Amino acid sequence: MSGPPQPRDGQEAAVYFSNPLMSDTEADWSPIHDAAFNGRLLALRKLINQGVTVNLTTLDGVTPLHAACQQGHTTCAQLLIEHGANVNATTVSHSTPLSVASNRGHETCVSLLLQNGAPPQG
Repeated sequence: MSGPPQPRDGQEAAVYFSNPLMSDTEADWSPIHDAAFNGRLLALRKLINQGVTVNLTTLDGVTPLHAACQQGHTTCAQLLIEHGANVNATTVSHSTPLSVASNRGHETCVSLLLQNGAPPQG
């Protein structure tokens, strides 16, 4: 067995567990969150076509759009928005996809969100 998957350049490594006994913070991430976070456009499209909701939230209120914007996956974010993702979704810590993308310097995600109704933050 090889080691854990390595992040792409400019991305942070992340491990998501499906067993809630293994992790307190990310146990409730779903396959759609994982696909969005890791930029897996084909997997994301397949999940959406199977009927998985694009606005599925974790216990902390994180949506797949938050996950895509955190990593700068504009194409995944666009697909989610095209299928009804809420560009104004807010986590329990008051983060929006726009604030996440902006804090990470993902200008194309910021532009996409603004073009699709996310209010500029003052």
